[in-house]
Amino acid sequence: MYHNAREENGLHNYGGWFHFVGRIESGADALRQVGDVPCNGVFELESLSENFECGFSNCLGLLPKAFERRAVVQLEFITKVDWIIAEPNPV
Repeated sequence: MYHNAREENGLHNYGGWFHFVGRIESGADALRQVGDVPCNGVFELESLSENFECGFSNCLGLLPKAFERRAVVQLEFITKVDWIIAEPNPV
């Protein structure tokens, strides 16, 4: 998970990904290929709510060794959340 930015409305924009063993049975890969370099592109995620988007891809980033030589899918997501912890809100 990673922090993208604090938006004008005060919400914090985070992105991340999660690997799991499996395969995409149907539907498009969330990564739209750009150019000729494999797995280079733009994620086109599906909005599930006002503040959460996700999609599945066969293009894998930073795959842990435990997943090597297996059918793996990457779940990509972006979420926007309030700052709720007691520590000061970073600018």
